[in-house]
Amino acid sequence: MISKHISEKEATKSITALRLGLANTPNGNALANMKQLAEKIFEPLREHVGGAIKINSMFRSEKLNTAIGGSSRSQHCQGRAIDLDDTFGYKTNAEMF
Repeated sequence: MISKHISEKEATKSITALRLGLANTPNGNALANMKQLAEKIFEPLREHVGGAIKINSMFRSEKLNTAIGGSSRSQHCQGRAIDLDDTFGYKTNAEMF
């Protein structure tokens, strides 16, 4: 587990990586960054929201990031970014921001 509510599988899930056969496995530094992001940002936000929050993207390997046209400086590649969406109706994305 990355944190109480984020599994490593959820944090690295990518349909594009699966489709293209790309590994999407964080190294030790990226994993440490992901854990800190989850504990310091995601978990307090989830508590504020009062329920589940959908993670669209957390970690992206450099090959995956290139395949989707991501920035060469994307923080996702370092495990320092998380894209979220409230698909469960607790708060709007604006309220979460």
